[in-house]
Amino acid sequence: MKKEATPRDATTPESTSKGAPGGALDIEEGIYKIYTALNQRSIVDMAVSGSEQRVHRIKLYHDNSSLESTWALSRRPGGYYLLINQREKDLAAGEMNNNTVGASPITERPAQHWMFKDAGLGLVYLENRYDGKVMDVEGSHMEDNSSIIDYRHVGSANQKFKLFKIDGPK
Repeated sequence: MKKEATPRDATTPESTSKGAPGGALDIEEGIYKIYTALNQRSIVDMAVSGSEQRVHRIKLYHDNSSLESTWALSRRPGGYYLLINQREKDLAAGEMNNNTVGASPITERPAQHWMFKDAGLGLVYLENRYDGKVMDVEGSHMEDNSSIIDYRHVGSANQKFKLFKIDGPK
């Protein structure tokens, strides 16, 4: 039986990854779609169904206008942001205990805090506060429902994303 993904602990691990190079970018708060640099047509999306603990898988999906495909960027201290899903506005993207990225109830723990870093050409890395790993499209797959994971920064296209603002501050 496969162990269910659960949110990361509230504290940071003993050692963290180096993370993406550079400092934090200042991104305007608002509602965004987050496109992968792999094809710039697929977006970061939240699965509609979740576990009993309200943990929803985060995955790649074709561009659409569904609320589960949009994210509010809400600024936090230190250059970090919460990525709040717009279908269920009390869920934020964060690292899970199995190195996947999932949406779970907002707790403000480090695993739900993301820093945007410049990846060049208008693209960004999303670096997690918990351990310095970055958001990554697993295996560079571009099919619908491909997994979004956290992985050490290597600078590949599957770790780069394009933000597209669709609405103002919320």
